[in-house]
Amino acid sequence: MNLVIRRVVDDFDLKKLREFMFGQPQLYPGYEGWVDEVCIPGIERGERRGIIAVSHGLVVGDAVWKDLGERRIELKNFRIGKGYSNRFLGRFLLEQVQAENPGKDLGLDVSVRNFEGVRFFLLNGCRIVGAEALYRQGQLEYLMEKPALAVA
Repeated sequence: MNLVIRRVVDDFDLKKLREFMFGQPQLYPGYEGWVDEVCIPGIERGERRGIIAVSHGLVVGDAVWKDLGERRIELKNFRIGKGYSNRFLGRFLLEQVQAENPGKDLGLDVSVRNFEGVRFFLLNGCRIVGAEALYRQGQLEYLMEKPALAVA
């Protein structure tokens, strides 16, 4: 598999990331507006950071996070493209996010209806710490955490 993992650093990467994000199934209301009004501009301003996995010129995975200070980051978007799951790409991206943020605990939320996502995060060291209706009344999201990797 021809695969490159790189930090999102320029307009070309931002455009590719946006296209990929819109091409994935969504469970969150207002997702498109969030991408265009919060996520992409946040990366441009340096308020968020992102990495993409690229295969043969196509983005096949992404991770976008925000540094919350106080030894904590929050995963804001995490996607693996169809046909690329179950190849350890998600695990690698999650580990890469933590490697780029040494000593910081990771927080995230995932829809309780996203069984595959919940299972993935549990199998990769996250634990459920609560559940809340964050985006839509009656739609619960699991609040999950993963402790910081040990700093050498």
